[in-house]
Amino acid sequence: MAERERVNDLWVDDGPSTLPFFPARLLSKDGVVVAEQVPVWIQVFREGHQERWDGSFEVPAIQFLPYHSTYTLRFADGRQGTITNITPIIRGENLTVYFEGSGPLAQEHGMVERWG
Repeated sequence: MAERERVNDLWVDDGPSTLPFFPARLLSKDGVVVAEQVPVWIQVFREGHQERWDGSFEVPAIQFLPYHSTYTLRFADGRQGTITNITPIIRGENLTVYFEGSGPLAQEHGMVERWG
């Protein structure tokens, strides 16, 4: 049997851990909300000793997301992390954004988002 490892409150066997869609906010580097309650698909994995994650989400194509900007992904349960790379692709009326991040998806103490 493979050895299990705990990553972001998930038990990971040999491969990556795929999380279901989670509602999240996308924040610009200065803290401005760029997108609200966006369903985000995310996968968490390890590369050596480095925790990494990637995934995707969709927003209306009217939103512009520069490639070289820094964004924070903040989930409703308080976990958040910095997106290190994005690839936006226009698909019909939506912009599908593929992203990568590294480091833990950390939860700030006592922070749980209340979205209504």
